[in-house]
Amino acid sequence: MKKISCILISILLILIALSTQISAVKLSSLDGNNPPNPPVVDAPESNPAKIWFKVYCTVTDPDGDDIYYRTQMKTSIGWQEPSNWVGPFASGEEQYSLIKSSVDQEITIGYQAKDIYGAESEWTYVDVTITKSKIYNGYLQILSSLQNLLSRLTKLY
Repeated sequence: MKKISCILISILLILIALSTQISAVKLSSLDGNNPPNPPVVDAPESNPAKIWFKVYCTVTDPDGDDIYYRTQMKTSIGWQEPSNWVGPFASGEEQYSLIKSSVDQEITIGYQAKDIYGAESEWTYVDVTITKSKIYNGYLQILSSLQNLLSRLTKLY
């Protein structure tokens, strides 16, 4: 009787160990969940400095699952940490981010998605050139014209 109890306890411990290992396996691999498709990102090729602009992002999930987004940006000083996940949003629903840069530079904006079960998409990146604002360029033109006028006036006197 003691041997049977030991065998039953051993079998029970093995079953507990196996169930723990099985539950540790990601659910997406067990239920056939697929990760979202890579984000489709639409951003302007360039934008004036100090002016807000929108970057649009759409992600579809092959299983129709709701999704979360996060972004990451690279500026002249390097990569920023990825943002926190935001959402969930319906698969295929267009979202946007507002972005502003105060200096002339090339920036890279990355988007990633994950579904409500944690399966993550690949990152998608777009580049945007930030240029001096039109207002700033207008001031430069006015200053240049004033400098030319002053130069001519000094030659007259």
